[in-house]
Amino acid sequence: MSKTCYVTMQEQHEMAIESDKLVTEYFKSLEENFSVDTVIKGKVQSLAPSLNAVFIDIGDEKTGYLPVKNKKYRIGDELNVQIKKEKAEDKGVALSSVIYLAGQYSVVGKGKGLCGVSSKITDLTRKEQLKQLANENNRDEYFIVIRTNALQASDNDIKNDILQLFNQFDIIMDQSHNVGTGYTLYQADSNVLKMLKKYYEFEHDTLITDDIDLYNYYYNLTKDKSKIKLYTKEYKLFDFYNITPQLKTISYKKIWLNSGGYLLISNTEAMTVIDVNSGKNNNSKEASVTFLQTNIEAAIESARQIRLRNIGGIIVIDFINSENKAIQKACLKNFNKIMANDKLQLTVGGFTKLGLFEVTRQKSGRTQ
Repeated sequence: MSKTCYVTMQEQHEMAIESDKLVTEYFKSLEENFSVDTVIKGKVQSLAPSLNAVFIDIGDEKTGYLPVKNKKYRIGDELNVQIKKEKAEDKGVALSSVIYLAGQYSVVGKGKGLCGVSSKITDLTRKEQLKQLANENNRDEYFIVIRTNALQASDNDIKNDILQLFNQFDIIMDQSHNVGTGYTLYQADSNVLKMLKKYYEFEHDTLITDDIDLYNYYYNLTKDKSKIKLYTKEYKLFDFYNITPQLKTISYKKIWLNSGGYLLISNTEAMTVIDVNSGKNNNSKEASVTFLQTNIEAAIESARQIRLRNIGGIIVIDFINSENKAIQKACLKNFNKIMANDKLQLTVGGFTKLGLFEVTRQKSGRTQ
């Protein structure tokens, strides 16, 4: 299914993704020095054998947490580390000593590993060709993973992408010998640019942006130039395309539905609970019609809010009269339709004996 990616780089970096006239994803970039995928020169500050971890000084007030399996470190050891998870209020960033750099068509990693191809590429012949291409262009002590976007790219473009990533690794390794603790060896893309690389599909999608550099970059990469549009009007991009009103619902606890029903979204430490209420939708002579109409809208909006807010972990939805099998079937069908193109791992548990609808969704980044 094709979608439109709206990217504004004016007051702050923001991206909204629209599919079937519904905004289903929203990302923004925060001004942080310690963003995910950034590579930093670190130094071992303390050891935690009971946790199978060491704590790394990365030049921040909070030390980073590095899990350790087989390798032994000593206090004072210097090493290059990559941020894998942003810091929380009471914890420093989570780190990895295996460093990955992501390009448009490939990911290159330094460390032990095998070359591979995205599981979303299902053409077995092309998949084998891409794996061979990765092996042919690999280096010792590195590994390459070919991304889904490479399916429509030429071998030459993929090779150039891999070469650029190896050149970046060379810069990182050369710098690391001459800098001190806390030095940023590689500043990762902003969250918006990373998500654009992850979500934008050249063959199907349209990109509308108010940033000339971003426009030129994707215009040169995309075969169908009509799919890349530069926004130049005086109004804000999100306002002009009616994105802003949809994004406002992210901060609402109560979400009204067109039928007159509404959702109540509550976040707890253990889970997120979405309660469906019929609200003003009580004009129907048959309650079953009211319940079905409200629940279908609720299933669609619940799925959209989960993606918009980037809700992860355990999610429970309490639909109206959810013991009814017809209602359960309609809710499941409409929920799955909206979640079909979600990039994060989703497990749908379905309805419990008590009539609650349960799902779990991969946690990734911050909840909006």
